[in-house]
Amino acid sequence: MKPSSATGRLTEAILPHLYGYLPYIAKGRILEPAAGDGAIVRVLERFFPEAQIDAGDISTEQDFLKHDYPGPYHLIITNPPYCRAIEFVQRALSLRHPNGLVAMLLRLNFLGSQERARWLRENPPSVYVSPR
Repeated sequence: MKPSSATGRLTEAILPHLYGYLPYIAKGRILEPAAGDGAIVRVLERFFPEAQIDAGDISTEQDFLKHDYPGPYHLIITNPPYCRAIEFVQRALSLRHPNGLVAMLLRLNFLGSQERARWLRENPPSVYVSPR
């Protein structure tokens, strides 16, 4: 069954690229902090049925940047609000398990910002570019 949303399809497309982390994720703790309509969560539930998946969203009064999460998480994956993307990345990194992974679904121009340039040089990301 294919996800119906573009976000769900993108999530499904990138999960195979995380196979090196799957032993930690499969039965670990996963967080989707900007869950919105749940598209990413639905894909995660199918891929990782034994994982503990936490989800929240500002619309349900769970502000990722302020909420007290139990952490650490083996995978933190979300499509953050672009205007707060760097804050989401930094917060996610602080909640990540030492063997964990942070996956942010962002526009490619996130990497071209002058205001983020120094931080990106100090924290170089791995990048997967979706062909769509």
